[in-house]
Amino acid sequence: MIDERVDGRTETLRAYEQMEDVDGMWKMLSQCVEGAWLDYLEVEKEMKKKSVGRGELKIIEKKPKAEEEERKPQESRNQWYYQAVEKLRQARRCEQAAYRISIKDKESGRKNEEEYTKLNEAAFEKIIKKADVHDEEERNFAQAIKQGFAGRPMNTMQIPMLKRQAAKYHQRHDALKAKAKAQSEKVRQKIYRAKGGGQWKLNKALNEKMASPLLALERRRKGPKGQPKGTITTSPSEIDGIIQEVYGKIYEGNVRNKKENTDRYFEEYGNGPKGSKLIYQAEEAPIEEITAEDLEETLRDTKETAAGLDQWAPADLRMWPRGALAQLAKMMNLIERSGRWPKQMK
Repeated sequence: MIDERVDGRTETLRAYEQMEDVDGMWKMLSQCVEGAWLDYLEVEKEMKKKSVGRGELKIIEKKPKAEEEERKPQESRNQWYYQAVEKLRQARRCEQAAYRISIKDKESGRKNEEEYTKLNEAAFEKIIKKADVHDEEERNFAQAIKQGFAGRPMNTMQIPMLKRQAAKYHQRHDALKAKAKAQSEKVRQKIYRAKGGGQWKLNKALNEKMASPLLALERRRKGPKGQPKGTITTSPSEIDGIIQEVYGKIYEGNVRNKKENTDRYFEEYGNGPKGSKLIYQAEEAPIEEITAEDLEETLRDTKETAAGLDQWAPADLRMWPRGALAQLAKMMNLIERSGRWPKQMK
């Protein structure tokens, strides 16, 4: 039953794999396994609603009402943030529609042509609905979608336009995201400088549990965005710059030519003619890709521990069938290649 669910989402999982989207891949795989189990148990609708959510990360922090109201200006998301999110969603709709069109002539595409057509129609409808009416380029794109795409068969000639527009949406998302960060920083600085409460908030921020030793520093000169000298910076790059300026000589070290010093070290201790052969050298060990069989063997010997933030415990994974583990193995191999874990597992 689980394998059937996973097989039905093979193309979507492959799309996530090609886009190197480990977050989406893990969420989709979790939903397949979780949904199949709940169907098998025949739980009631209300109980099913309460039982879903594995593979997602939701952290809810509840503060006393007075403190919550006091900190509201600092934590509220500004208009630029929501606009950036919408541009990213538009880019994703264009990319997904283009991908479905690109595989329409393949065996999997022909098999699911009706489903892909419906998904593209829904995507085009959303693109038109969410287009910025104040932006002439977006209005023209929405009009082109309405006249040449909506209600018509999938055509590979549509792909270039969708990909170009997706790239433009990504550019706008990046620009709006930068504005959102700048606005949040401005509000945070205002709260830190607030008469009476600013110092208390700064002290509290510096003493948060598990906080880094240097979370904020006083600027020694004008900031990169024109912030006055003496104001507080929380930017990691600025903090690092201030530290390097103050402790510059320590950072420079006592070696003028680092390459020459490194070469001399390897000449003396390495495996060269004059070296003492103290540095171990061997061929690089190849690592094979993880398989479903590897995961089965590992899970058999895994101790019973508590579930992670994604709510999956080793005991749960041990019950996964071979087909689901094969997709999990693909995700693990993607993590190995990209070096990035799903945010739900961090």
